[in-house]
Amino acid sequence: MNIFCEGMNVDIKRSDGRVHGACISQINSVKQCVHVEWYEAGETKGKELPIRTLLATNPMLAQMYQKNLNGMTTSTTSSNFENNISHKIVPTPTSDQPKIIKPTTKTSVRNSMFVTPTNEVPKKIITPSIEAVKFFDEETLREDLDKTDFMLVTKNKPIALKSAVKSQTVLEIERLAKEREERRAKQIEDKKQKEQMRKVDPNNPNWEYYNKIREIQSGLTFKPLIPSLNISEKRIAVCVRVRPLSEKEVKKNEIEVLSIPNSKLLMVHQPQSKVDTTKYIQNYNFDFDCVFDEHATNDGIYKATTQPLVQTFFDQGFVTCFAYGQTGSGKTFTMSGAKGGTENNSRGIYAQTAKEIFDKLNSSQMKNSGLYIDCAFFEIYGNKAYDLLNNRSELRVLADNNDEVQIVGLKTQQCNSDSEVLQVIKKGVLKRVSGQTSANATSSRSHAIFQFILKNNDGKLWGKLSLVDLAGNERGADTGNSDIQTRREGAAINKSLLALKECIRHMSDPTKEHVPFRNSALTQFLKDSFIGKNSKLCMIAMVSPAIGSCEATLNTLRYAHAVKQLLGDKDSNIDDLDIKYEESDEEYDESLKLTEIATHRASLLEVKDCKESMVQIAEKSVKKLNLLTTNLEKFVNKGSTVASNDIQSYAEDFTKFVSIFKDQVTTLTTELENECNQLTECLQSSVENRKPKGNRNYRN
Repeated sequence: MNIFCEGMNVDIKRSDGRVHGACISQINSVKQCVHVEWYEAGETKGKELPIRTLLATNPMLAQMYQKNLNGMTTSTTSSNFENNISHKIVPTPTSDQPKIIKPTTKTSVRNSMFVTPTNEVPKKIITPSIEAVKFFDEETLREDLDKTDFMLVTKNKPIALKSAVKSQTVLEIERLAKEREERRAKQIEDKKQKEQMRKVDPNNPNWEYYNKIREIQSGLTFKPLIPSLNISEKRIAVCVRVRPLSEKEVKKNEIEVLSIPNSKLLMVHQPQSKVDTTKYIQNYNFDFDCVFDEHATNDGIYKATTQPLVQTFFDQGFVTCFAYGQTGSGKTFTMSGAKGGTENNSRGIYAQTAKEIFDKLNSSQMKNSGLYIDCAFFEIYGNKAYDLLNNRSELRVLADNNDEVQIVGLKTQQCNSDSEVLQVIKKGVLKRVSGQTSANATSSRSHAIFQFILKNNDGKLWGKLSLVDLAGNERGADTGNSDIQTRREGAAINKSLLALKECIRHMSDPTKEHVPFRNSALTQFLKDSFIGKNSKLCMIAMVSPAIGSCEATLNTLRYAHAVKQLLGDKDSNIDDLDIKYEESDEEYDESLKLTEIATHRASLLEVKDCKESMVQIAEKSVKKLNLLTTNLEKFVNKGSTVASNDIQSYAEDFTKFVSIFKDQVTTLTTELENECNQLTECLQSSVENRKPKGNRNYRN
C-alpha cells in the first residue's frame, strides 16, 4: 500500500471497457482498496477499486508493488506516502518533496508519479475535501446492485431454474413468437395441401369440404346395405331414404354430405367455417331401424317397410305408413311413383301395396272370407280436409258412440283389382293441390291420405291401411319470395307436423292418458291409427344428400330420430362404426391413469421450479440488502465528522441514498410476494391433480 498516495494519477478500467485516467482521493488499507475520482461531462465522479484491480490496469505500479513486497523500496518513500494518507491538508512543497499536480483526465501514472521540485515560494495549498463534496457515488451503487442480479442469473444452476428467473413478459413474448412461427409453418403446409387438393376438381367451389369428407370416410368401415328390418314386431318403425342428387344440384356442383356405413346408421358431415374462415366438418350420427341409400328402389323400400304391415291389416289392425321430409326430397315419388303417380305409377308404394292386398284376397285361404276393399283418397290443406274422389268436397271428422272415427261426407270406391286402385289414385292425384317453391317446381302443398278400408259382408270395418304423403316441412328460405298465401300454407304444414309428433310422443309413453288429436286436422283423421288396439306405424324419412340442403336434412333426421327415441329404444347402432381412433373401455381407463400420473409429475416439477425460483429471489434480496446496509453504515460514520460547510451536500446525498434504498426494498418485496403467490398456486394445483377424478361418462 505504501506505493500509493492521495492525489496520484492512475489508469482505471470502466465496466463498459473504457480505460482513462483518474486521481486517487482516498486509500483504505484495511479493505485493501482505494477511492478514485475523475472529471466527466462537467461532473466529478468516483468509485472504489480493489488494489488488485488497479494494479491490473497499471503495469508500472504493479512492478513497483512487487518490488516493495520484496523489500527493495526505501523507507523514506514509504514514510512520505504514509504521512500523505492521514492528512487532508497537503504540506508546503520543499526541495525534498515532490510537488503534487492537480489531476486531469489526460494525466497518467507515467508522467505524474514523481515531479521535479521547483524554486517557487512555498505556499500552503489547501486541497478541497473530496468527501465534503461527494459522500457516495450513486452510479457506483447502482452498478453494484445490478451486478448482484447479474451474478445470481449467471450462477451455475439448473437450466430450468434460470428460465424461471425470466420476467413473465419476456416468457410471454417468447411463447407468442414460437407460436407465431409454428402457425406460419402450418399455414404454408396447409396452403401446399390445398393447392394439391384443388387440382382434383378445380371447378367445384366446395372442393375443400369434399376432400375433408373423403378423409373422414377413409376412416370408416362400410358394410353392405342389407335391410334386416322386421316391422311386424314393432309398433313404430322409423326408416330413412337418401335420394340421389338432382340435375339442378349437379349443375351447381353440389357435393354429397351423407355417409351410410351400414344399413342402420347414417352420418351427416355438416360444413362449418370458423371466424378466421377456416373450413372444417362437424359430424352427426343417427341410428334408425333401416337406412336406404340413393341406389335403393321403390320396390326394395316397399318390401322392407310396408309389406310386413299388410298382414297386420288383414288381422283387423290399423296400419299407417307415411313419408316425411323436406320439400323436394322424394316423398311423392316414393309413395306414388314417377311424375306424382300420373305416369308409370306402378313403381310407387301405393301400387305395390294394392297388388299385395289383392294377391292375399284372391288367395285360396281368403277367397271365401267375404272381405272386400273400399278405397278413399282425400287431402288436408291448411286445416281442412277435401275429398279428392268427390270434386274436392269438404270433409268433417266425428266420433261415434264407440269413440271410433267417422269421416262425414267421405266417398269410398270399391275396387276389385290393383288396376282399379291405380285408376283411383290417378284420378285423385290430378285434384291434389301443388305449388311452386324455390326448392321444388311442383311442391305438394297438402297432406295426401290414401286409405285401403277392409270390410266384411256386413259392411263393418275389419281393418284400415293408410298411406300418407305428407307435405314438405317448410323453411322460409324454401318458399323464396312467394306470396302470403304460400307462406300461410307453410305455417299450416309445420303446425300439423308438430301435432303429429306430439301424438306419437304421447302414444309411445304409457303414462300419458290423453293424446292431443284435436291439435290438427291431420291427427284427427288418423286418430284410429294411433289408438287402435292393433295399430302400427311406419315412418319413412326422406332426405337430400346435397350440401345446400344440409340444414334441412339435419332437421328431418332430428325429427325422425326423436320419434324413434320416444319408443324408449335403447338399442343404439352408433357403436357399430369401426373408427380408427375409438378405444375400448379398458384402454381408455389405462390411458386415463397414465395421463393422471403424467399430470401429477408435471405439477411436482412445477412446484419444485417455483420453490427454487423463490429461494433465488430471496438470496438476491439478502445480498442487495447487505450492500445497502453497508453503504448506510458508511453514511452514519461519515456524518459524525462532516464539516459544517458540507452539511447540505451530505443531506442531499443522504436523500438520494434513502430514495434508492426505498425503491430497492419495494421492488424486492414485490418480487418476493409474487414468488410466494406463484408457489401457493402451484401447490394448490398439485393438490387438485392428486384428487381422484369423477366417474367417467360412458357413451349412451
